[in-house]
Amino acid sequence: MGHFFKILSDRPQVIKSENFGNAHKEDDLQQWVDICPEIINEGKPLLSLGREITTQYGHYIDNMCIDAMGTVVIAELKRGRTVRGVTSQLLDYAIYAKGLSHAALDKLAIKKHGKTMGDAFRDLFGFDFPVAHNVEHRLIILAEDFDARTIEHCQYLQEHGTPVACIKFSLYGRNNEKTLQTETVLGEIPKQENIAQSTTVPLHRFKLLADEIEKRTLKLSNNSNDLLSFNKAKMSLNLAPQWWPNTNWSRAFFVQQSSDATMVTVGFWYHIIMYENLDEVIHDALVNLNFTKPVTWQNTPKYKSLITYHGALPETETGTAVDAIWDALLELIENMRPVVDKYFSDTEIEGDKS
Repeated sequence: MGHFFKILSDRPQVIKSENFGNAHKEDDLQQWVDICPEIINEGKPLLSLGREITTQYGHYIDNMCIDAMGTVVIAELKRGRTVRGVTSQLLDYAIYAKGLSHAALDKLAIKKHGKTMGDAFRDLFGFDFPVAHNVEHRLIILAEDFDARTIEHCQYLQEHGTPVACIKFSLYGRNNEKTLQTETVLGEIPKQENIAQSTTVPLHRFKLLADEIEKRTLKLSNNSNDLLSFNKAKMSLNLAPQWWPNTNWSRAFFVQQSSDATMVTVGFWYHIIMYENLDEVIHDALVNLNFTKPVTWQNTPKYKSLITYHGALPETETGTAVDAIWDALLELIENMRPVVDKYFSDTEIEGDKS
């Protein structure tokens, strides 16, 4: 975590760390985050929606905020070291956040700031609240230290698509001269710069595109009695046959908006550790498959993405640009579906044994 020194009359003095629990309660930490939510956002601004917010299960969320992307930020604060069960609390809060509507956010903003979400958001960030998408959320645990079980649980949540970050804090100084230091030890805090110029309008355009692709795919699926599952997020549309094992979206065809919010990619992504030998099966099959454009790959330590289309985000939900994306998705499904179907038919996946 590093060390801090103060200089008095050109004489350095070490600032000793203080055990937070010796002189403070979790309520103090909640109040600090409510006043300065940047504590849980690596210094970036957040709009606080209050603390001790009651969920449908009668539990209380320590702190809730909105970031510049319009994402709900749920924070669980712990004095001292995290204990077993903190991640289950967080999941309860995530279920509550998932069901939030824009009207519910308005009520929270009015209660906290005396104005609607749109007005409070605009006053802080200087641009309009992006209402064109569903309410997304991410999770934060802020604690003095983390036990190994909590870290392991949060890593699992991350690997299965739940955005969660663990932030460690240390308190230095005494009396009225205190310094709070934070460090993100697991996960990441999203970049939120220039959101007004880069993503607010493109997010709306991508939603229109995703809605159109979903409509076309459902029509095709219904006509062929081939049921598909969908998973729509702010910047991606994932789809897969319902019978495929592991419905945690560790494998799927996708249409995704690029990180710079101006481009769209079409591809198929899969977990290379969870699905043993699938990577080899796909690479072998590619020798005999025909795609209109050369395929490319995007790799992470645990996932691979086969990319078959990369182009500009369409201005509208119809037209030749949308047709090109649709054609690329159909071509990808027609080529890759038989390969992956056969793999899942021949392979018993851990966790899906009957």
